[in-house]
Amino acid sequence: MLSGITGANDASGAWTIELDGVSSLYDGLTIAIKLNKGPNATYNTLNITNISAGPQLVWESSGIRLTDQHNRYDELILVYRTNVGSYTTPSSSANTPGTLTAGETYRNGWVVINSREKTSYVTLKEWGSVT
Repeated sequence: MLSGITGANDASGAWTIELDGVSSLYDGLTIAIKLNKGPNATYNTLNITNISAGPQLVWESSGIRLTDQHNRYDELILVYRTNVGSYTTPSSSANTPGTLTAGETYRNGWVVINSREKTSYVTLKEWGSVT
């Protein structure tokens, strides 16, 4: 499983990460991330910078957006899913945090399948793989 830590200069809830070995998004792609910044209360995105897919919504579970369920330094295992839910961003760009287009509907994204609260003694590598 590919893993990494989100960017130190990210805005809250607009996470970026570079993951070598990922060339495209596909249904079932599973990764592990450690949040370097906390979430946003409206919605959150993850952008894998070394591919051209752009930012994707992060969902807490199918049809439920991740908002403030996790904290800075939490570790998340995510799986990419198509048609996981439906979310339309606010129509005003002033009310649209992060990197999604105002007034657009999003259906695909990352779903949290496991999480662990921040810890100083366990790393992503020690966490192991998804079974």
